[in-house]
Amino acid sequence: MTYLFVAQDLQAVANRCDRVLFLYRGTIVEELERNCLSDAKNEYAKALLASVMPFNRH
Repeated sequence: MTYLFVAQDLQAVANRCDRVLFLYRGTIVEELERNCLSDAKNEYAKALLASVMPFNRH
């Protein structure tokens, strides 16, 4: 089963989703597994991740 969970709360996303897609102006710019969020290569995805406090990645 697949759910589409759209949110700006990266803490909630990291706790509920297995994969995370980062969109910029309607285009997917990065796709990462939940436990690999620190491996972001896209500058926009990196900026979004840097803007939040460290979160639990279990």
